[in-house]
Amino acid sequence: MLPGTDGAMLFWVPARRIVGSMVTSERSCAHRNYPNQEAGGKECAPVVVSNSLMFLNETQNMGLTEAQTGIDAMKTALGFAEGVGSPWISGPGRKRRI
Repeated sequence: MLPGTDGAMLFWVPARRIVGSMVTSERSCAHRNYPNQEAGGKECAPVVVSNSLMFLNETQNMGLTEAQTGIDAMKTALGFAEGVGSPWISGPGRKRRI
């Protein structure tokens, strides 16, 4: 599935190997008002999950609080350790239920 732009249809294409020069686009695909919090060292996993939850909370009226969607909450949920990162990304199994 390739992403469309705002208001455009999504369409399916057959799976195939992607070569760097094949990945081109004249369109920009982005959500308006998507959070983009700063991440410290090895904090990419909790920050990206926090950004996504904040966006979904705002756009889907989920009623979550900052304490539930913030970076600190995601560090706890993902088992983040300072200087080590998150086992959700680097650990065995790599799948974790939040």
